[in-house]
Amino acid sequence: MLKLAVTLALCVAAVVAQTPPSKPVWPNAFSATVFMQSVNTTIPPRFTRWFYDKTNERERFDGLDFWRGEQLFTTVIRTGGAQGMEYQIIYHQDETICFSQANKSPIYKPDFNLFNYVGYTLIDYTVTNHWVATNRTTNWFFQYYESQKTREPVEYDVLDQHRNEVTYHFYEFDAGAQDSSLFTVAPLIRAVCNPRA
Repeated sequence: MLKLAVTLALCVAAVVAQTPPSKPVWPNAFSATVFMQSVNTTIPPRFTRWFYDKTNERERFDGLDFWRGEQLFTTVIRTGGAQGMEYQIIYHQDETICFSQANKSPIYKPDFNLFNYVGYTLIDYTVTNHWVATNRTTNWFFQYYESQKTREPVEYDVLDQHRNEVTYHFYEFDAGAQDSSLFTVAPLIRAVCNPRA
């Protein structure tokens, strides 16, 4: 009888362990340290600091990027919607270069209602919940890994129909409101910003 009780307890524990967690939640605002890496694209790998504010349709990326063959500190500030803009500000010694262009696309936010739970995966020895989705219209494939313990993002992969892949690996993540000044281009820089054709 004791063996039967132990066996039943183990079976119940195994079923509970495989019960999918609730769907992930992508916060409306956060800051994160991210390593972005591309496969089959010309985009070089880079570390960046990402500031995100979906409620106000804006985001910012700070980090090293390539410009004219040099790796320079760059800030990209993007706003979405009908009046959306993108500003790329490049710092080279005592020089500041700015380019601007219209950005009519909304700031991206994953729709986790489309994702299905796969199970557990180890990413850098962190136990993660592994989620996948396929957009049947575009044939893009998405993978999302969140910490099983904290439910914070660990990695997000996007594979397009041409087999180009971009991976966002999160090293630090702070959900919460972001200061609005982060998304403002200084007037002196905006005054010399060059429109991109």
